[in-house]
Amino acid sequence: MTNSFFKKNQFYQKKVGIFVPHNDDEMNIAGGLIPILLSQQADFKIIFLCNSDYSNRGETRLHESIKALETLGVHNVLEKISLLGYPEQHYDEKDHYYMNHDGTWVSHNGHCTTYNLKGTVSYDWSQSQEHRPLTQESLVKTLCDLCFKERFDYYVVIDFDSHCDHRAL
Repeated sequence: MTNSFFKKNQFYQKKVGIFVPHNDDEMNIAGGLIPILLSQQADFKIIFLCNSDYSNRGETRLHESIKALETLGVHNVLEKISLLGYPEQHYDEKDHYYMNHDGTWVSHNGHCTTYNLKGTVSYDWSQSQEHRPLTQESLVKTLCDLCFKERFDYYVVIDFDSHCDHRAL
């Protein structure tokens, strides 16, 4: 598969980290890239910042993302994703955990730490059996730990966006 955006075989057997705020953003941000990564045998991981559970059940949105990725031809989807376990925020909220430095921030659904959705394990929990407080420092540490562990060759991230979860990432 060729296109005008990437060099031929640019991602051949490379490690690619796709960082997205919510379930469904993997399609908005990398839906056109994922088939290229598959065709070039890239080892990629999709990292979801939020549990996508502000106004919907997070498990439902995660299931929809899994089905969409399977439709694109991704096999073993659960091995290709990492869930950071942060709460989703309303798009216009002024108060956001990313701006919290004292560890006292509580989400709309009562969480003051990262958390697992039913049937899932967040990245921090998988590494240390601990959840982290909802602070900027925790998010930065989690991202640094994950990137150091994975050693991606390429990073796919969101550009400027007005949604507070997008800006946090």
